[in-house]
Amino acid sequence: MNALAELNRLPETKSEQESFVNMAIGEILEEQNPLTIDVKLKILEDTIKKIRTDVRVKNLLIEEIEKYGKEGVNVNGADIKLSQRKTIDFSNDNECVRLKAELKARETLLKETGAIPETGESLITKHSEFISIKY
Repeated sequence: MNALAELNRLPETKSEQESFVNMAIGEILEEQNPLTIDVKLKILEDTIKKIRTDVRVKNLLIEEIEKYGKEGVNVNGADIKLSQRKTIDFSNDNECVRLKAELKARETLLKETGAIPETGESLITKHSEFISIKY
């Protein structure tokens, strides 16, 4: 099996993606066992995440993008360029550390009780269901 050949069968542009999604949803709605499809989708989602977060792949992508300079490059309608993000370490600020600890303690209390202790007002606005898949 050639893994990249399998990827090449998937949509390559936003319009192809929209078409693919609509076709897939239509087929899922008619499927006899949609749970099997959902497990496959979850595995595919996790597979893509593992590939995209692999440090070797990231480094290769950075090297390739650097060839195009600050403007970056457009591939199949997607603009690709390197961006930078600042990360600030708040742990050196004692006031921030104290406030975060207080906030965490308050949130824990509210989660346990589901209400504001001083007034008894409920904080639960809705219950939502979700699908959990573990493999």
